Amino acid sequence: MPVIKVLASPTHSILSPSHRRRLTLCDSRPMPIDRKLLEILCCPVTKHPVTPLSPDQLDRVNAAIADGQVSTFDGTVVDTDLSEGLITTNGTRIYRVEDEIPIMLETESIPADQIDGL
Repeated sequence: MPVIKVLASPTHSILSPSHRRRLTLCDSRPMPIDRKLLEILCCPVTKHPVTPLSPDQLDRVNAAIADGQVSTFDGTVVDTDLSEGLITTNGTRIYRVEDEIPIMLETESIPADQIDGL
């Protein structure tokens, strides 16, 4: 049976046994935010560091969004699920991450007190 090598990267490359063909598989999962960027990011309002939302936290946020219970700091109702997000270490604000780019604007932040269990 031929051996297939998988190279880890944002998209996974599979090399055929003869290494003459390379197939690229697109991964539908969001890429995690760069760790070095995460180390220097902080909330522009509270100045607290931010951490990625856990899968459980993300599920809670998205459930609240689906129920129409979430609005941004400026009062705009959030109607799109988060694929990835950041939360301040003091647990007060959530920031959306879109295409691996954190949206660190006060007006677009989500006050975390709107979501039960965070």
